[in-house]
Amino acid sequence: MSKSQSFPEYDSHPPVSNDWDLGRELDDVASQYFYQDCDPSTQKILSHCGWYLSSFFEEPTLVITCNDQVTNWLILKQLMPLATVLYKWLKTAHIRIYPPPGAGNFLDIPITEVPLG
Repeated sequence: MSKSQSFPEYDSHPPVSNDWDLGRELDDVASQYFYQDCDPSTQKILSHCGWYLSSFFEEPTLVITCNDQVTNWLILKQLMPLATVLYKWLKTAHIRIYPPPGAGNFLDIPITEVPLG
């Protein structure tokens, strides 16, 4: 191929932002299905947190941010139901829990290490 020839535009990779946008859409849809599969008490606790499912980690991850210590404790008590719902779809995933600001580091737990109910 001579220097003056180039690949057609359709042969180039799509912009990364398109991949990012599609990934976020997939995560949003997965989050909706995950929430629907949770029991009402777990849904109520999640409604007091910031949370989302993300496929942008090494493995799919449920990320939960707790605003206060009480909510953090309630989320920790719900690890088994959360892991059980995730395990229905994903055999390998993580739950990452961020405590309130100033309360320590996040906790990252593979669902395979949580007893499933």
